[in-house]
This record gives sequence, C-alpha cells and structure tokens, in this order.
Amino acid sequence: MPKVSKYIWIWDYLDDRYPLQFFVGGRGDGKTYGALDGARLHYLEDGSRFMFSRLTIKEQKQVTAKSANAKGNPFKKINKKEGCNVVILGSGDDLVSSIVDFETDDKGRIVPTGRLYGYSCSLVDVCDIRGQDYDDCTDWIIDEFIPEKHKRIPNGLGDALLNGIETLNRDREDDGRPPLRVWCMANANDIYNPIFKDLGLVSVCEKMKREGKRDMYLKDRAIAIHLLEDSEELKECRSKRAIAKISKGTRYADMAYNNEFAYNDFSNVKYLKVTGYVPIVSLNDITIYCQKGSGRLYLSYTPAKCPKLDGNKDNELILFKKKYSQRLYNAFVNNKITFESYDIKARILEIIL
Repeated sequence: MPKVSKYIWIWDYLDDRYPLQFFVGGRGDGKTYGALDGARLHYLEDGSRFMFSRLTIKEQKQVTAKSANAKGNPFKKINKKEGCNVVILGSGDDLVSSIVDFETDDKGRIVPTGRLYGYSCSLVDVCDIRGQDYDDCTDWIIDEFIPEKHKRIPNGLGDALLNGIETLNRDREDDGRPPLRVWCMANANDIYNPIFKDLGLVSVCEKMKREGKRDMYLKDRAIAIHLLEDSEELKECRSKRAIAKISKGTRYADMAYNNEFAYNDFSNVKYLKVTGYVPIVSLNDITIYCQKGSGRLYLSYTPAKCPKLDGNKDNELILFKKKYSQRLYNAFVNNKITFESYDIKARILEIIL
C-alpha cells in the first residue's frame, strides 16, 4: 500500500492473469513514484529486478545520469522521502543503463555502491537488446506511454512494446514462472495514442469513457486498462494550488487534473442504427453507409454486403483513397458525416486529411 493514501499505488493491481496493465491518470497522482518505489521495495524483499523505460532515446537521456549529472533522476523524490540513494547510471554509448545505489566522491562524481535494482532503456531501443539476458527482471515499467500532442514520436510503438515483452519475457513461462509484468503509465493526453492504436485498444478505452467504467479487464488478451480517479484528499490538495486557478477552464486542466482526453474532438461521434442507410464500401472493420434521401454518411463497425477493401494492402488502400477520399472529405468539412466511434473517426481522418 502507498505510504500516503492520497496517491495511487499501482502494485495494488498486481495480478499475473493480466501481465500487461495500462494506467491513465491525472498529473501528480503518484503513478511513477509508486511504480518505482514499489519496484525498489520488491528488490529489497526478494531480489527481483525491473526494467524502466521512457518512450524515446531523447526522453531516456533526460532521466539517465552521467558521471556527475543526475538532474533528471526519476528517483530524486523517492531518495528524499525514503532516505535512499538510487539513480539511473549510464555508461558510454550502451543502450541499457543500470539502476543502482550511489554516492558522490570528493569531486562530485557518481559512484555506484553495490545494489543493482534493475536496468533502464528506451522503449524504442528494447527490441535492439535481443541476445542479452534480462531474465532477472520480473517487471517492466514504461512511463509516459501516451506522448504529449506536440512531441514527434516514431511509428510502430505497439510493435516495439510487443517485441520488448518477447525480449524480456524470454522462456520464463516455459519454466513454470509467472509472465513478465508490464506496467504502462501516462496522463490522458490522447486516446488515439500510438500504443492503443497499434494494439487495438482505442475503442476499448472509448467504451470505458462512454460507460463510465474505471477498470476494464480483457481476459482473452490478458490486458487490463485503468482510468484512474483522484482520491478526495488529492482533489482537495489540487484545488489549493496556484496552477489549478491558472489553468481553470482550459483543456490542459481537463487533461491533467480531470483525466479527460480533452485534446480529442468527439464531435460527430454517435451510435446510430443503420436502418435507412445503404452500405457503400467496407475498409477492414469499418463500413461506410449513406442515408437514403439526405446523402449523409455514417461510418460504423456494423458489417454489410458491399465491396470490401483491405487497408493493410497498399494497392487496396490506394484504391480506397482514389474512389472515396474526396467524398468523405467533403462530407466531413460540411458536417454531413457521423462516426460510430472516435476510433473510426481518427482512423479515417488519417487517410483523408
């Protein structure tokens, strides 16, 4: 349990039936602190190590200390509050850094002092450490898995995540051990984020928001998603901070403190019955319908008998763009289109804009 009850403690959710868990919450709710402190305590209890990752190489460099510079150390607050001395220590051009206890010498240089809690590597680099053995890691903590809207992020993060799990998990389950536990944490910057998009979880998260669900357990995929809610104590603390007044009424406040995907435009998103609509074409699991008489378009997951195109095939995607993009674009800018879900809207807008 967390040492301060107002903060989230992700280890309360530990369940080997769901080795991949996503936590989306407001800023400053203790996700990262609790994840790292809990992993540190697990090492002290049983010697189990962990991997810690940020998304990109640039972000990883910001949390990695060199010889005398630990200004971005994510353990800084933990060290202060818990009376420990932990740092992510890089060495040369190695992709993987070490998470160690340290002290500083008389010249202010960082010197490791014995304990090796685990390792640290950017998500995009984890797939490049194949052949190295991290079998001693029981957990993988991925921080800020939803990038902020202004950041430039490489494609294929979902595949990078899956490749990383394969690399770190190795054959532990074949030996009768629990699978690698993966903890992904972020603020509610974008429901259509690269990892949710690649893993097909956008519509799942969207359904949770629509139905007011805080937790979703996908048994068939061994995945859990948690849309965290601040404790009353934390809400009270937030309300007294200057930033609460400064950001009041902004999308930033909705994202950072209300855990709303405020930067996503959910207009024109609504479930409709397809009665009175004629199917035109299907692109993978999306069917485009046209309303009789009005010409309005409705894009839905509801299948129908009509021409079907596979968007994963280049030639068929090009054909779809050539035949239907202009019509979809015109309907969108003239507000004559409705999408069953935001997932459909985002996928189609990627194609036509």
